[in-house]
Amino acid sequence: MNEAIRFLEEGHRYYVGDVQLPSLSEVLRITGVAADLSQIPIHLLERKRRIGTAVHKAIALHLRGDLDWSSLKEDIIGYVRAAAEYLDTKGFTTVAVERPYGGIRLGYGCTPDYVHTKGLVEWKTTSKLYPEVPVQLIGQSRAVGLADDSERVAVRLASDGTFEEHICNDPSDIWVFNGIQEILKWRMKKKILIGI
Repeated sequence: MNEAIRFLEEGHRYYVGDVQLPSLSEVLRITGVAADLSQIPIHLLERKRRIGTAVHKAIALHLRGDLDWSSLKEDIIGYVRAAAEYLDTKGFTTVAVERPYGGIRLGYGCTPDYVHTKGLVEWKTTSKLYPEVPVQLIGQSRAVGLADDSERVAVRLASDGTFEEHICNDPSDIWVFNGIQEILKWRMKKKILIGI
């Protein structure tokens, strides 16, 4: 499925050649699946975005064996410890860490947090798991080329170093994502661009 996709962090954009693709997050928003965060004050969203980005980068370094724990800021150490503990309990074999996937035929790009031989893991630093996360995981697994019955797990990390594992295997999530793919096909056929 991966058609030499490029990810540009600035602007959070995906490209195949010169063709810009919407991110999976944009697709979930435009199709009405993503939670409406407009009622949350901007400064709180920005703080959580900053923490989430730092945590994801630190976990990726940890998975690659390059994390200097002493370099971590105090506000993210607990989250990263929680992820490290989760990974220690699982013993996964890594396939990819924070690698972009997607393509023109899929109609979107995405960067799964962690792909292992049996499925994938999505790290979340939010206070709760939003309902669209299992649908997001279906989109990611399709982009990676995994079967719909592969392991899809969201791990909610907490600042106190604890974690909650959420197995995302509800068949209705697959049906919802199938509907999203039909909407994407229709929009592409009608040349209606998403978020570009």
